[in-house]
Amino acid sequence: MSTSTTPTACISDHPPVTANNITTRCPKPTVTYSWRKLGNVDATQFETALRQSELFSSPASTTDGFAKQLERSPSRSRWLSTEAVPTKRERRRLKRRWQSTRDEHDRMNYRRACRTANELINASRREYFRKRLLECNNQPHDKRWRV
Repeated sequence: MSTSTTPTACISDHPPVTANNITTRCPKPTVTYSWRKLGNVDATQFETALRQSELFSSPASTTDGFAKQLERSPSRSRWLSTEAVPTKRERRRLKRRWQSTRDEHDRMNYRRACRTANELINASRREYFRKRLLECNNQPHDKRWRV
């Protein structure tokens, strides 16, 4: 009778414990940034409009007053109505909330705000260009195309 022994790598009277942990990692939300292309802005026209605004000629002495002046300052989106601005702000707030919680109820609120904001934005854009085209009604067609 012969016996053979196999050497063990550890010095213990217990066998090693092994386990397979099956875990999934939640993916991190992707953060995207957007900004305006400053190359598309006519700098001289913007500077002229800014210098003619009350923001430049008579700036407010309080922070709140200055913030109100900034809301009325010249910008690229002159067609955006005053009703659409707070709606866009609310949409951004609800988007940040949904992205942080990933709750379905928050997503539904965000999507509802998206639809409302988009309707107001499109309506204000449509109304702005309709007025601009009516102003150019008596002018040559090449000037109407510049609207």
